[in-house]
Amino acid sequence: SLRTTSLSSRFIKASQTGSIMLEVVAVLALMGVMGSMLFRQIYQRNQELHNIQMASEIRTVKEAFSAYIQANRAALLSRCTTPTCDTELGCEVQQCTNFDYAAVADYLPDGWFSEAELRAAYHLTLWNYLQNDGTGRRVIYGIVVPTAGTLPTTGWNFRRAARVALLVGADGGAYDSTITGLDISGSLGSWQIAK
Repeated sequence: SLRTTSLSSRFIKASQTGSIMLEVVAVLALMGVMGSMLFRQIYQRNQELHNIQMASEIRTVKEAFSAYIQANRAALLSRCTTPTCDTELGCEVQQCTNFDYAAVADYLPDGWFSEAELRAAYHLTLWNYLQNDGTGRRVIYGIVVPTAGTLPTTGWNFRRAARVALLVGADGGAYDSTITGLDISGSLGSWQIAK
């Protein structure tokens, strides 16, 4: 009877050791799965925070550019080529090249970009067209596009660009630079500009 008890106690200890090993393996597997999920969530959250920061910066530059255009509308239009209109084709859009990055930088909040930093970070383009409603009124607007050096080096694609454009607001837009001839589309398709 003593011998039977010692054999069964050895068997119990061996099975306990085996079950502990099984629990350790299960915990390690769970940590492996949870670790990758946690990493993915942290990565996505950091990417979303970066998207919000980029959109906020683009919005600030856009607002400064708009304020510059409003304050200097007459002078800018006098330096831009007057677009022509055709009854069948509609009115053409002309790019204006005579504007000053330094003047736009002056409309940014204190401590933001200098002229050189603004040039390095953003392409600013100015356009004008005749309103096609019979009034002949000239409309002038600006487009703000981040340079390649401003965009993230990893994880940047059209989907993320569209997300940033949506965060910019109604003025935000995106286009896929890998597809030639594709128009620039506004957030949620609210507007479109031919490239």
